[in-house]
Amino acid sequence: MACKLELIRRIDEITYQESIRERKEKIKRKLQAEPGPDLARRIQKNLGIPHDLDAYLERIDSPLSRLQVYRPISEMLVRDTIRSVIESNVIASYSDATGAKFPLVISTSLVNRGSKQVFWDIVSPALKFEGLARNS
Repeated sequence: MACKLELIRRIDEITYQESIRERKEKIKRKLQAEPGPDLARRIQKNLGIPHDLDAYLERIDSPLSRLQVYRPISEMLVRDTIRSVIESNVIASYSDATGAKFPLVISTSLVNRGSKQVFWDIVSPALKFEGLARNS
């Protein structure tokens, strides 16, 4: 089966480093305020998370604690992934359930130092905001 692959956007080094900074800031905000400031402090204390987030991330060996250079996912892995997704019938099931047709946008990342691939979004651009339109 031939898969047409069109690269729409690939993260560059500057954007990658900014995403790390933003992710750390989001974690800090959540640790300080959610689900409320007092409860957040108690949760942080009970979990043994120090105020120095960078030290904590280093202690748990988080990818956010290491100096990293962005390494794009290889085109071959993307093609193999798309082929596997198509052959799994998940797209046919998605199409049956939603009425969506191609194209689908698939977002994926490599984690665990590149040893595992994680999908965090598979969406039809045509239906992305469909739920919002129905509620208005």
